[in-house]
Amino acid sequence: MHNVPRAMMHNPAKYPAPFEFKPERFFTPSGDLNDDLVTPVWGWGRRICVGRYLADASLWSAIVSMLAVFDFLKAKDASRKNIDFEPRWTPGTA
Repeated sequence: MHNVPRAMMHNPAKYPAPFEFKPERFFTPSGDLNDDLVTPVWGWGRRICVGRYLADASLWSAIVSMLAVFDFLKAKDASRKNIDFEPRWTPGTA
């Protein structure tokens, strides 16, 4: 069962370059959030996640709290210049 939603979310016909980090792919051309992506995450019918609302609210609260408290900026070297980096993602970790 795990592979079905994963395959749906990595469909190259719907999401070009599915293994690249591109958050903008989840927005409509007008800039609104594409809501058709919610169902595969939480399941369907009798197998739907019972804690989906708690998980959604907890994640939202954590992200909003971090954005309110921390400044997410690039690191600086000894001469106060930004340090550029290339992000690397590790698949299969929770």
